[in-house]
Amino acid sequence: MNSLWTKLLAAFMLVAFVSVGTVALLAFRTTEREFGYYMQRGGQMRAQQWRDTFEDYYSHNKSWAGVESVFRSLRPPFSPGGMMGMMGMMGNQVILVNTQGEVMADSANTMVGKRLPKAALSSGVPVTVGGRQVGTIVVDPGMMEPLRADSLEQDYLKSISRSLLLAGALGGLIALALSLIIAYRVTSPVRAMTKAVHQISGGNLQQRVQVSAQDEIGELAAAFNTMAANLARTEQLRRNLVADVAHELRTPLAVLQGNLEALMDGVVEPTPQVLASLHEETLLLSRLVADLQELSLAEAGQLQLELQPTDLRGLVEKTVQTIQPQASEKQVGLRVEPAEGLPPVKVDPDRIAQVLYNLISNAIRYSPPGSVVSVSAQLAAQEAPPFQSSGPSLPALRRRRKPQTQAARFVKVTVRDQGSAPADLPCVFERFYQADRSRTRNSGGAGIGLAIVKQLVEAHKGRVGVESEVGRGSSFWFTIPVGD
Repeated sequence: MNSLWTKLLAAFMLVAFVSVGTVALLAFRTTEREFGYYMQRGGQMRAQQWRDTFEDYYSHNKSWAGVESVFRSLRPPFSPGGMMGMMGMMGNQVILVNTQGEVMADSANTMVGKRLPKAALSSGVPVTVGGRQVGTIVVDPGMMEPLRADSLEQDYLKSISRSLLLAGALGGLIALALSLIIAYRVTSPVRAMTKAVHQISGGNLQQRVQVSAQDEIGELAAAFNTMAANLARTEQLRRNLVADVAHELRTPLAVLQGNLEALMDGVVEPTPQVLASLHEETLLLSRLVADLQELSLAEAGQLQLELQPTDLRGLVEKTVQTIQPQASEKQVGLRVEPAEGLPPVKVDPDRIAQVLYNLISNAIRYSPPGSVVSVSAQLAAQEAPPFQSSGPSLPALRRRRKPQTQAARFVKVTVRDQGSAPADLPCVFERFYQADRSRTRNSGGAGIGLAIVKQLVEAHKGRVGVESEVGRGSSFWFTIPVGD
């Protein structure tokens, strides 16, 4: 009884049996009541047929004396199709009662001299002579006592009961068959998902279930497949994270260890150049650890922001001046294109400066010598979609994108470069993503700069995205809502 299949089957059968039983019971009660009404109405009609005969008899005899001769003259061998035949077939008994309630005669000759209760008399047909009631004709004494077990009426009701019982049993069998089919079809995808869950819990993250319906079960199956895909992707990212962190830490640690051992063995003299190299490696380690800590805090929603009204144009220009030496070393030009009249935004200046630094530094890193990196800022009434590309790898992503709703005003900052667009564009904001997996530490960072950008911008209730055109470079942008 703990399985869903058993519970559904029991529920379907209970509903079916209760419904069929209720219908059968109501049908039988209704048939029995209507049959009684029919017998009563039929008896009254037949009593009215007898009324003229008894009125004529009383008019001629001035009393009911010898009235039983009327019944004797109409008893068999009277035609079965006649009045007595009809009464005999239906099991009715015709009774003539005087004004005192005493039975004067009856068709069965079994109640002469008895008195009928007022309830029986109330359903009879009065016999009147000269405007005066002289008696009452009562048909169907079954109204006064239960039907006999061997009566035709009882046989008729038993036949109805058997028919209803047979129909109920047949309906129950059909309901059982349909319940088995429906319960199996309903629980089949659930069993498949249960099996898939066990497979996933055992480590098989590639397990999927077939979506064969468009109802709630189908939506559940689709959601399960999405969850499984996300779990597989998360597991792959976790493995990449461990491998990348180990890689990023191994290189500076190996440099530090080798130089320190060389200093201890006297192979290398502790010159200022050697000490500066060791200091640079320690700074790299410190920066990597700090970035990881900052990223973890941002993802957990525990990053503290010092929000204050900030001139975004001035912040952009200051950040560009700070990073200018790096661009000059790479022979990449920097151009600032902020719009005039930008309103102040309520942000943490240090965090947004870090966002700008990471985006501009990333653009410089992947731009060829002689190119130009431009930074622009402007008001935008509506946020753009997070990813766009003219390449062949993202049509499905654009189809799944939800329609954007009209939003309040935003300040949109865009960093454009002339470098090559990464093939898997939507992945650039994932931690430890590297557009060039073969890159060295001199040609690329640790792969968490853009992940930090995404978390910091979202912490300011903004959005971040990238647009790319093959052969024309990429445009990384983020939006910050304009506060009141």
